[in-house]
Amino acid sequence: MDYEVKRDDGTLIWYKLVGHNVIPIEGRCSKDAVLLHDGIVVVPDSKTAQKVAGIDGLLEYRKDKQELYIRSNKTWNVLAQKNEILQETSEVDSKLNNVDQKLSKQIQTMDLQLVEFEKKINKLMNFGFKPTRQECSNYTLLDNKDRNIKYRSGKSSLLCDSGISTGWYRFGGDAGTQLSTTCVPRIRDTNNLKCRTHCVSWLNGTHPSVGDGKVTRRVCFSWAGKCCFANTKTYIEVINCGFFYIYKLVSPPSCSYRYCGTDV
Repeated sequence: MDYEVKRDDGTLIWYKLVGHNVIPIEGRCSKDAVLLHDGIVVVPDSKTAQKVAGIDGLLEYRKDKQELYIRSNKTWNVLAQKNEILQETSEVDSKLNNVDQKLSKQIQTMDLQLVEFEKKINKLMNFGFKPTRQECSNYTLLDNKDRNIKYRSGKSSLLCDSGISTGWYRFGGDAGTQLSTTCVPRIRDTNNLKCRTHCVSWLNGTHPSVGDGKVTRRVCFSWAGKCCFANTKTYIEVINCGFFYIYKLVSPPSCSYRYCGTDV
């Protein structure tokens, strides 16, 4: 191996140890040969340790501390003893086992709670929240993705609900779950459609509760920067069926008007 020493006058000199020879020779090892560090430097104390050459990969045993060091990245790093590593590993394993046991108990508790929750839901479905209105089981489902206000398309795909049959409808699937209750901003841009139409619907009012029964609400259509374009006055009926809403839709004023759903 070779190492660098700084003399008292500041001059840096390289020395090398060849084979098992303990007497250093001035110069550096050949780069054509593999450098091997044979053995461990044993030092009695900190003062002596300061004289050990700083060679990466060199091992140093400190008798006063009974610790083994390795030289790496220009610093001496202590190597943990095997029994210390095993002890720390055992402590970590013990903590992990405790955490695993706690998690298992929590999972079991959650499973039991879920079972009870499902029983309550089924009970509510069968009794408390079972739709009592005939309309809640007799409707047309609107679930096409192009009915969602997030759906974007070009002018060639324009659709409208002019002429739609008056009746009860429910939004579901990719179309969303209900009519929006806030204005859906629209500018006069025929090349960029929302819900494959120009005038996008929104419910000008709140959705009813189950106890409200059947209510009447105004539907506005947003277009050209106006939330209620052309001051349209389209009124529909709305029912809360417990887990979803149904709407009695009517034909809008003209084409380019469409009923659109939103996700909640």
